[in-house]
Amino acid sequence: MLAVIAITGIIITLSFSILRLVQTHFHSLNRLYSVDGEINRFEVDLLSTMNSADRVFVNQDLNEIWFKNSLNESKLLLGDLIQIHDLDTFNLKINSINPYFLGEEVIYGELDALEIILSEPKGKTLFVAKRNTATSFMNVE
Repeated sequence: MLAVIAITGIIITLSFSILRLVQTHFHSLNRLYSVDGEINRFEVDLLSTMNSADRVFVNQDLNEIWFKNSLNESKLLLGDLIQIHDLDTFNLKINSINPYFLGEEVIYGELDALEIILSEPKGKTLFVAKRNTATSFMNVE
């Protein structure tokens, strides 16, 4: 009888230990997928916003990027949280942002490509580019 109780105790302890290991594994997987999902959602939203805009402007002093077309305009606010369209907010930590126009880096003015280097996870780089329209080369404001 005592042997049965001892074996039952060992089995119950072992099952709870295995359950804890499995839960820890699931929590770590969930955390990894949520960060990657946030980055993917941001990249897709940024790509669609850039390609729907006729012109894209950057002002690194104000940490803003403006997307303009004939119907509307929206902005990307860069700070602790990245915000697009005043509705979508992405909790990503940015290490640096490098805007380009015709292959040259710009600080203020129009851009056609954007390189964003994230602090987490481990310096991941996002590069988004758009095709220039004729309005990019005309003196139209």
